[in-house]
Amino acid sequence: MTRSLEAVVFDMDGLMIDTEKTYKEGWLLGANALNVELPGTFINDAAGRSIDDNIKALQQLTNDLSIVMSIRKIREDYFYQNLANGKIPLKPYLKELIEVLKANQIKTAVATSSYKNRVSRVFEHYHMTSWFDVVITGDEVANVKPHPELYLTALEMLGVDHQSALVLEDSITGARAANNAKIPFIIVPDSSSEQVVEIPADFRHIETIVPSLENVAHWLIEKNLLKRCNQEEYR
Repeated sequence: MTRSLEAVVFDMDGLMIDTEKTYKEGWLLGANALNVELPGTFINDAAGRSIDDNIKALQQLTNDLSIVMSIRKIREDYFYQNLANGKIPLKPYLKELIEVLKANQIKTAVATSSYKNRVSRVFEHYHMTSWFDVVITGDEVANVKPHPELYLTALEMLGVDHQSALVLEDSITGARAANNAKIPFIIVPDSSSEQVVEIPADFRHIETIVPSLENVAHWLIEKNLLKRCNQEEYR
């Protein structure tokens, strides 16, 4: 990574908002209602995977698209119910990190495989619209993660080159998209996940792994990529 940082691109689910527990519960709720047994591999692989890929995986399990769509509807209803009830919190230090990036005139973006309707509802709920210069969603590109298109599109919209940007991701699927785009990235594993993060040998563009968004700020300060901030807040 260069000594200059012009933009930070965020994933959304599992990184910015604590969604994965709700998603997991929603999948299981829907599957139980339709008498479908979901293997643990489906639940684990669903994180970071696109809507279409999850539907395809479910269809392979059930051989019945109508059952799949019923399961997904139950999961979606459960998600929005939890969102409305305040049961899907923002990740700690998200707002503080964005504020310090803005104070340093570093652009911010979101690149997520989630579709625009969900992203808009999440942003509206948390009043996040003004936090980001660019938001690109899964239904606005031809290919979602782990394909690099979401991240490459975000950089194009930001007007920033690869080595002046940094991606923040929680999942290996999302991190692979950043790696495929040749953008430096940090993995912040989702604390609600029981999976141990194993870094693939071909992840050439990974910078580090940190436990929280607070540690991202520490890392940026240590690398002299943040020049103006109240460092006491991040010690």
